[in-house]
Amino acid sequence: MGDEIEADIFGFSEAKYALKVSEEGLIRIPYVSPVKVNGLTFEDAEKKIKQSLIKIYPEILTGKTSVQLSLGQIRTIRITLIGEVVKPGTYDVSSLTSMANALYLSGGPNDNGSFRNIQLIRNGKLITTFDLYDFLLKGDLTNNKRLEDDDIIKVSPYQVRVELKGAIKRPAVFEMKPTETLGTLINYTGGFTDEAYKQSFRLIRIGNDEKEIKTIPFENYPAFQLNSGDVVIIDSISNRYKNRISIEGAIFHPGEYSLDVTVNLKNLLSKAVLKENAFLKRGLIRRLKDDFIPEMLDFNVLDVLQGKIEIPLKREDSIHIYSITITCSA
Repeated sequence: MGDEIEADIFGFSEAKYALKVSEEGLIRIPYVSPVKVNGLTFEDAEKKIKQSLIKIYPEILTGKTSVQLSLGQIRTIRITLIGEVVKPGTYDVSSLTSMANALYLSGGPNDNGSFRNIQLIRNGKLITTFDLYDFLLKGDLTNNKRLEDDDIIKVSPYQVRVELKGAIKRPAVFEMKPTETLGTLINYTGGFTDEAYKQSFRLIRIGNDEKEIKTIPFENYPAFQLNSGDVVIIDSISNRYKNRISIEGAIFHPGEYSLDVTVNLKNLLSKAVLKENAFLKRGLIRRLKDDFIPEMLDFNVLDVLQGKIEIPLKREDSIHIYSITITCSA
């Protein structure tokens, strides 16, 4: 009530209307039945008004006559925000204000406030419940209703809040509905990073008198129920390689190679290609034994190339080929 829509008609026919919204939410256009616009967005109201104007200006259909609608005088309404809000109280706002606009003005939910359970109460009745995650994560503003005079927005306390950290795309503290699971939470974060260790996850939970650690197998995580205060940790995979070997020194192609296709030293030397100044009487293998104690193994490079000895390679072997060139410094 009190809002005004200006209609400018030009072309084959010309006219101007200042259309005020009545207490019943209606606008009255001369020679046309009343049009109800209460609760509509401006875009929806514009379509409805244009459809009504076609009855007296049929040239609108052919494009000979055009209609331009704009907002005229906008009334002020009074709304109230209560509950877990940074700045609760009564606000005078435009009649075009939505729930999200009002939350922004009030500073949003406070430290204990829910982002998932924001209620719009009108004349003592619950009109809708707005979930800010629908907007923040999906861009969905379906329940972001436009406000009316004397509306009340109530922000409830959160029920379940969980922290997710580690190898996920958006580590943070998330509020969850009681029916949501760890699978839902992972979706909120945008999913795992490329280096996430997915065999199992760690969870820190607050018990009755102390904390405890739980292990969540990967196959169980989509349906795993979380408690408020839980901390879920997604580890990264190990920096170790399961099939890496490397070679350096007097060769043309130093670097790392795959053990899968380079199973012995002769094969590796053929791929790395010895330089002309390679020392053929001695090379060195740096290796970790099964008990992880390092060892050094000497070998005759020429014997390996001629097939006189065969040396199988192991994961993380590092081979060095010496050069016969000696650089002297003064």
